[in-house]
Amino acid sequence: IIVRRALSHGPVKNLGRVVLLAPPNRGSPIARLASQFVGSVIRPTSDLSDRPNSFVNELAEVSDVEIGVIAAKYDLLVPTANTHLRKQQGHEVLIATHNSLLFSGQVARKTISFLRTGSF
Repeated sequence: IIVRRALSHGPVKNLGRVVLLAPPNRGSPIARLASQFVGSVIRPTSDLSDRPNSFVNELAEVSDVEIGVIAAKYDLLVPTANTHLRKQQGHEVLIATHNSLLFSGQVARKTISFLRTGSF
């Protein structure tokens, strides 16, 4: 989401491609639930919510860079369907949890493949 926000200010010279890992591109239902209890104190819960008017859902999609998304099949925080972007060049779902993606050799290999070739 931070990368999408940064890219919404305009293209980054020589950026090439980007891979997002389990991003709440369409928000998270867990963030929506949490925001009911702590949203006034911990604002990111509301910003990352799956509500139609949340920050993440109102963020413009990036069109000047190739984006690949890797999602986790057993993600309890961000459902696979909520990781998609309309203009994504690739989307891969791996047998993993939200946090285990960060430590996966398979994720590293697929990320390298996408960054080099534009496909997973």
